[in-house]
Amino acid sequence: MAELKKIASQLKNAADELLGQVKEIDHQIAGFAKQRDALTSGIVTKADFMEYLRGYIHIKAGFFGKEVSSALKARRDFGSLEYDRIAGNGFPGIFLLTAIMVPVVITEKALYFYFGDVIVARLSQALDALDWPDNAIPVSLRHEQLVNIENETAELYRQRAELVSMLGEAGITGI
Repeated sequence: MAELKKIASQLKNAADELLGQVKEIDHQIAGFAKQRDALTSGIVTKADFMEYLRGYIHIKAGFFGKEVSSALKARRDFGSLEYDRIAGNGFPGIFLLTAIMVPVVITEKALYFYFGDVIVARLSQALDALDWPDNAIPVSLRHEQLVNIENETAELYRQRAELVSMLGEAGITGI
């Protein structure tokens, strides 16, 4: 009987050790989650913010450029151009500020296409009124750190699953 008690004690100690490792891994995972949250919720520098803004305007302007280019594509032959010039029509059915066939208020994409740099400059001036951190982590470094956090977290989850599997093989479940 003493031998069985000794074996049971060893099993309990081994299970406690494994459970302690699982708990430590859970603690590390929680730490990485806090780091990820700090990186993703932290305010960026004004320069990084402006890069996001420029990217947005560039994308929207590109859409408009494709739309107006497509609308003008059919208007390139000499006969149509000359007929419309003589008739004083310009480009009938094409509105260069909307890229569609009906007159409407100038579209946002058209403004970005024609005046994107001016809009960025004006918004940059307006954003000077806000507080911007001088020592914020650059966006490029945040991307690297987030990738590292994801890799480390994935490895911790793999290790945790291995420990839980070992516990399950020993008959300890519910973890």
